Order: sequence, then structure tokens, then C-alpha cells
Amino acid sequence: MTRFYERLRTLLKDKGITGKEFAEIMEVTTAKAGRWLTGVTDPSFDELIKICKFFNVSSDYMLTGKLSKYELGENDIKFLALTDEEKEYLINFKQFCVQMPASMKV
Repeated sequence: MTRFYERLRTLLKDKGITGKEFAEIMEVTTAKAGRWLTGVTDPSFDELIKICKFFNVSSDYMLTGKLSKYELGENDIKFLALTDEEKEYLINFKQFCVQMPASMKV
């Protein structure tokens, strides 16, 4: 299981941002950002929120490494709270809409 600082370093690498640039973006010293990136300390709650907003990830992901159901895109069908029957109905309805003749589409 990865730790907070490992996920943070991965996000920085994916965005191509250096530790110094990250410190400037977060408006903290490079020493403080360095401590986050090495796992010496963790950010405060306010700092964590700012990090999550910058990377567009949930605090669930940053703290546990697990994706949150709230991270699904707007166009995703949110299956997480549906029964198997409801899921099947939505899948079938979507297939029906795709196969519908153009003359029937609104």
C-alpha cells in the first residue's frame, strides 16, 4: 500500500512539476513541501484540501489510496449505489438508445 507522500510524488511527476514549483503553488516553503514529499510530516487539513483541489483528487485518495465514488466523471453512470437489476436496466436502455433509428431520436 502506498503512503500519502508516495501518492503526492506520483501526482507531481504525472504533472511534470518540481518540488520547488509545488511549494510555490501551495504557497509554502520548499522545506515544508520537501517534508511532505519525504513523509517526514503531513500537511494540515487546510493544506490537504488545497492539494486535493490542485490535483483534482479526493482526500480519500490522498489519505488511503482508494478512489472515492465522488471521483466519477459527470458522464459516468454511477453504479455504486444501484442494485444489480437497476444496473442491468441502465445498460440495456443505453444499448437501446444507441441502436435506435435516427428518425426516432429527438
